[in-house]
Amino acid sequence: MKIINKIKLGKDGLVVKGTKRLVHLRQGDLDGACAVYSMVMCLLMTKSITQKEISLSNENPNGRESVGRLINTLMNKQGLLRKGYVLDKLDVDLKHAYKRKITTEYFCKDDKINLLSAITTVLDEDKPVEIGYTYKRGGGHAIVVIGYNKENDSTLLFCLDPGHPIYDGMYWNNVLCVEDDKIQGYNTYNYLDKAEVFIDEAIAYEKTSTTKKK
Repeated sequence: MKIINKIKLGKDGLVVKGTKRLVHLRQGDLDGACAVYSMVMCLLMTKSITQKEISLSNENPNGRESVGRLINTLMNKQGLLRKGYVLDKLDVDLKHAYKRKITTEYFCKDDKINLLSAITTVLDEDKPVEIGYTYKRGGGHAIVVIGYNKENDSTLLFCLDPGHPIYDGMYWNNVLCVEDDKIQGYNTYNYLDKAEVFIDEAIAYEKTSTTKKK
């Protein structure tokens, strides 16, 4: 079993390693779409942002600073994109607004790569991964993968889902089971939603190694 080394269980729950900052955000803690909640969790885990910096009480962010640009792009201009946010667009906006603080790598099912292999590879590098998937019944969702475990003919992805609470003493609140030998169609089972889904895209997050002055 692999769990990224960016997090640990603290007295108050799942926290960023070396801090007391809680990792999991549930829709309602901020205002907006699941993709942005998942993005913020990844930024927290990489220590690229704090809850104080992302607070909506910051009504006049400085657009010349990285955090200010991020808030202006994702919150003030777009209202946290309540109607949804595809990850390729999120990745472009994030690189534009926050490239001094975070480095991302985008993966897509249309790139003719093994998306599951790409996800587990970056998890092995201890990077949180945001994934976007579609339901067989229609609609889509975005969550964060923080670890995995390979079984005989499937891979379990351990996830933080912003649409549901996380319980005390738990590293994750959802599990996706990917059938390794089924590369097309809805090959993933979402245990929390009891639904078949298909993983479309992913973003791996890493704190920029050399942060320039603002």
